[in-house]
Amino acid sequence: MDDVAQGPAQSKVALTNQSPTLGDGFNVGLRFHKLGLPAKADVSIACIQFMASDPDVDFPSLQIFAVDSPNAE
Repeated sequence: MDDVAQGPAQSKVALTNQSPTLGDGFNVGLRFHKLGLPAKADVSIACIQFMASDPDVDFPSLQIFAVDSPNAE
């Protein structure tokens, strides 16, 4: 797993193997492997869905960014 998370009081990102915290000043990086897209494919629409692990939490305010990279390292 190579997902990372950085809390609001942390100066460095950390590899995570648990559910990342979204919102509340946390920065989270997710990388998706082997999506099955052929090289040079045009993607006009993509969706991602998150599920809360705690149903009693308010809706977080999120900013989502994507990076188009054939070799995201």
